[in-house]
Amino acid sequence: MNIRNTGYFAILLCVMVFEASFAGSTPKPDAPAGEDKTRKTDTAKPQKPDSTQKQAPELKTPPAKKPTTPSAEKKDKPAPAKLQAKSSANPSKLPQRWALLIYHARRYKPILIKHYGWDEKNIILVDGKLTPKKVAAGFAKIPKLSRDDLFFFSSCHHAAPKCLFNRRWPWRKVEKELKRIGATTVVTLEVCHGGLAMELLPSSDVVYSGADAFSKCGGIFMGLFRKALTDPASDTNGDGYVSLGEVYDIASKRKPLVEGYTKLRKSRPKFWPTKFVPRPVRSPGRRGYQIHLGANWDLARAKKE
Repeated sequence: MNIRNTGYFAILLCVMVFEASFAGSTPKPDAPAGEDKTRKTDTAKPQKPDSTQKQAPELKTPPAKKPTTPSAEKKDKPAPAKLQAKSSANPSKLPQRWALLIYHARRYKPILIKHYGWDEKNIILVDGKLTPKKVAAGFAKIPKLSRDDLFFFSSCHHAAPKCLFNRRWPWRKVEKELKRIGATTVVTLEVCHGGLAMELLPSSDVVYSGADAFSKCGGIFMGLFRKALTDPASDTNGDGYVSLGEVYDIASKRKPLVEGYTKLRKSRPKFWPTKFVPRPVRSPGRRGYQIHLGANWDLARAKKE
């Protein structure tokens, strides 16, 4: 071998050694970048996540619903508005009903209690010998009411013209009391000249009288009125309520009145010596047909409920 070939061979050997050392310092191509080559098993400790990389948001699973019984579901579910209103209704919020009954009008009391469920303490009686003091005390027991409440005022006795019973209690005093009370007011009268009350009691809503402004009366109309109040057949329009207008229509029929006064004249000739039969009168309008004596006395309101 000559010197020239020997030099060439030495250079080639150096190149091969350099390439072998360079190849040993580079990573294997099938190893992913950043993978730890020293991990040999799956039980190796987990690596800490890189704080520079964004973490995916953790999904929270909703809590499991507690099993509910049908009764619990029914309790939690709100009732419809109408049922809530009905269940929360306070009986004390019902309209009040008060009555002042003077002398023979006391006979209305058992009818109001038995047939219409009135509270006995709300029925005030003025009985015995009538005096201005007793009548004033009777009115004083009636509290101030609202238009949603009902006041039933009735009187049956002798009376002077333009007066409830004598000149010391003219109708203007009654009107003053009706204004103070302030309720929806029904007046039924069996007094002489009672028809004047329609003009002299403007605060009343309905007036029924057994006689007009110029006549005397003997109590027959009020007896027929009370009877009609207790008779289911008085519901002439068939709506399930006996209105005061229907009661008046029955009590004011001419034939029963004539028969009643004829019997009165024969049985008590000194009290009723004449063949005259007074004609009942009422205040104008249809308001009486919207009133009955039950708890929800206003028929327009009762039929909506």
